[in-house]
Amino acid sequence: MAVSSALFLLLLFTALFCGSAYALPLCIGAIFAAMITLGAGFWFAQSGSRLRRGLFFAAGLLTAAALAFGSAYRVDQYGLHRVADPYDGKSGEAILTVQEIESSTAYSTSLLTTLHSFDGQEMEITGRVRLPYAARPAVGDRIALTAELSVLSPDGKTLAECYDYSQGIFFEAAADVEGYRLLANDPHSADGVFAALRQWLGRRFYPYLSDTDAGLVTALLTGDKSGLSDELSDRFRNLGISHTLAVSGLHLSILCGSLLWIFKKLHLPRRLRFPVLFPILLFYMLLVGSPSVYRAGGMTLLLLVSYHFGRRQDPLTSLFAAVATICLLSHESVLDVGLLLSFFATFGILLIAVPLTARMQSLPALPRWALSALTVTGAATLFTLPFSVWYFEEWAILSPLANLLLVPLVTGLLYLAPLLLLLSPVAPLATAPALLIRLLSAILQTAGKFFGGSDHLLLPMSYPPIQWMAAAATVAVLLLCLFRKTRPLTLAVAVAFLLSAGGYCTLQGYALLDRQSTELISDGENGCIAVTEGTRVMLIDHSAGGYAFLSAAATAGETDPMIRTDTLVLTHYRYRQIASVTRLLKEGHLEFLILPKPAEEDYNTAHTLAERAAYAGCRVLWYSKEDACIGYHGTEIRFTFVEWDDYLPRTVTVTQNGNRETYPLPIE
Repeated sequence: MAVSSALFLLLLFTALFCGSAYALPLCIGAIFAAMITLGAGFWFAQSGSRLRRGLFFAAGLLTAAALAFGSAYRVDQYGLHRVADPYDGKSGEAILTVQEIESSTAYSTSLLTTLHSFDGQEMEITGRVRLPYAARPAVGDRIALTAELSVLSPDGKTLAECYDYSQGIFFEAAADVEGYRLLANDPHSADGVFAALRQWLGRRFYPYLSDTDAGLVTALLTGDKSGLSDELSDRFRNLGISHTLAVSGLHLSILCGSLLWIFKKLHLPRRLRFPVLFPILLFYMLLVGSPSVYRAGGMTLLLLVSYHFGRRQDPLTSLFAAVATICLLSHESVLDVGLLLSFFATFGILLIAVPLTARMQSLPALPRWALSALTVTGAATLFTLPFSVWYFEEWAILSPLANLLLVPLVTGLLYLAPLLLLLSPVAPLATAPALLIRLLSAILQTAGKFFGGSDHLLLPMSYPPIQWMAAAATVAVLLLCLFRKTRPLTLAVAVAFLLSAGGYCTLQGYALLDRQSTELISDGENGCIAVTEGTRVMLIDHSAGGYAFLSAAATAGETDPMIRTDTLVLTHYRYRQIASVTRLLKEGHLEFLILPKPAEEDYNTAHTLAERAAYAGCRVLWYSKEDACIGYHGTEIRFTFVEWDDYLPRTVTVTQNGNRETYPLPIE
């Protein structure tokens, strides 16, 4: 079952990610391999049982290949995105129902919607709509607006597009500057009911907790991150524990473990525990509604079924069966990086950590707990590292230590949050769990601020030595598996690789901390000033706004994998900057966009730039003649403006480490 499921997942992932044209040769190869396996089974079989196992194994491989081919073919020919293909890149009137408000700022709003019709053509697909203005429609509202449609496909050109597709987002629509029209409201729709329930649960925390603490426990309990600050999310990411904010197997295991403990204390008969737990678990999965919780919930339900009927529980088979079932029902889920990370982390824990932990039973309690936690973290890290390199190109150096020390605090919050919800109607009883939540949250946030405030904790995996080290570690693991020396030595290889890679990049990072320089980048017609401070680069652009020059300038400033361009300052507005800055944002270059105060004729360009940046999570700042000084780490940037116009910068002066350089800016 596990081998067949693994083959199905591999073929389906490759066929969708690389394009469905690869599905047929892949499946033919898999069927050929199955035939060879069947022949080998006949050749080496010395008893009926071996022959039967060979037949079952070959049949499983054939079934997996057929399912993968059929799934990829159905997605390619009849997928929901095909419905909107004729309207890709066209503008028209869209009739939509709001499912979720993803983000809302002063410059833009992002909505997750169901598209019912576009330009008069009826369809029923899910996608994202971007509004270039602030709006707060209610979940369940049916609205009409004019927008340009962009259809996503499973073999998207970027990982971000593949991820959106994996989440069931089949289109993106950019609305015009006009407002939407409210057609109807259905607060009793399934999306509206669960969204309202999540909001209601979040509001129950606010009388007892601060906004920060309430946003944190709401994200941990329901997966709703709307109340979570960007600063706290970045710190969790730098520490490598951002997975705790996405409801997954950790959260479900705590929920099921707590309920089973309560059932046992209440002396509930064993035959009634699963019938009571099943609807609770199913309701929680629907409440959260993420692929990772469906994976964890499916595996948990399979284990509970075997437990209920007294069968031998096989976590590995349950894991593979749960993920294969999810991807069979929803083919695009195989591209979901969250599902892949969750699956491989669990696979590594079951394959390596569980057997090793079982051998530690003779140790004292404290060393056993510490070694078990390190083993679990190391196994999960080893099996998720390839996807971290592929999708994120970085790894959090403090991830093992943070998982060892901080995840128990998160676990404590997960136990206390439901207790506070139950006791919230009675204020005196709710005081104690609220106090403990505030204490654990304060410790967690203090540790995050102290340890997770630096981006140097993210290990860039693009250093050539690290790639060779990773290849050597992979070969070592394969050889160990071949000679059946997998569990202890595999973990040792993983730890050695992570320590050596982390040490190498840490030394490289600290060597760059004191680096300061200012460079004028020019190609004759365009100019840009690159200001380097440690591992960060600011670009002060006074070019014609073309993407080719801006991209080349950003790349020229990043002379080391740890150095990244994070700030772009514009001195003049050009309409073509909209497309250029948008591409830079998609490439992940920018964290800050600093814009001059726009004149009346530049207002639309400035507004669109600010909207695109805000949507991408990039902070937007402004400068003007009255506020013409910008601080960038240890550097001061000061602008002077022409006398007859308050909107045209004339010079820029960069003061760095006591040295001052002034650059004239072109005035048109």
